[in-house]
Amino acid sequence: MSFNQFRTNPGESVSKFKGRTETPRAWPGTAVSTWTNGGLMGGAGYEYEDSYHLLARNSAYTGLMNITNIPQTYRHLMLQFTMSQQSTSWAGLMSIIPNGSLYSNTFQPVADYAGSKGKYWGKGWSTGNPNSWVSGSMPVSQSMGGHSNWANSNTLCIYNYSDASQALKSYYLWSNTNSGNNSSYAGWNQGFGCMLKNTYTNGGAPSPAIQSIVSYNGYQNGYGPYQSYNLYGFGGLV
Repeated sequence: MSFNQFRTNPGESVSKFKGRTETPRAWPGTAVSTWTNGGLMGGAGYEYEDSYHLLARNSAYTGLMNITNIPQTYRHLMLQFTMSQQSTSWAGLMSIIPNGSLYSNTFQPVADYAGSKGKYWGKGWSTGNPNSWVSGSMPVSQSMGGHSNWANSNTLCIYNYSDASQALKSYYLWSNTNSGNNSSYAGWNQGFGCMLKNTYTNGGAPSPAIQSIVSYNGYQNGYGPYQSYNLYGFGGLV
């Protein structure tokens, strides 16, 4: 049976230890289970609440996406969704709006995020290479929407969504659509930026917590069997 002398005689110079694998030599009074679980120098291990939790889902929403009463229980938010429109045979950019109004005939600026600022760009066969800085009352999140049953997938992450004291709510969006053999409108789009209350400066007015997420496009007629979303909370409980 081998015996670790450093547990009872840890007199060797710490400068001779080799990285984290020999960290227990400097801490001889701790249990072995503490070393193997990462609790000595790497935290107390994982917390179950840090993983992704399903908050809401809709397997067939018609028209525009409308997510309300978002639980304010997690630090960050992830939305995975599909989106379509039924009037024209091409893909297009569709706005994702936090705390917005649903079923408006025109895009409505959102006072809560009048200081939004971000960047998006994309690439497609027929759509070329669209890109733009967006700021002010325009939505910073622009997702790819397909026509009819074109395959498309979108993922939006919003950080600090439930913290009303945070002026900065950063986000990242990835979006793509594939028209198959119908046309040449396959493409992808991504965006990143931040949502602010009413200023672009550090320490600005705090942005309200995000209670709802809606979508907007000029046709507003997405067909339920082609549209769905899953909403997750992650990053730990607040």
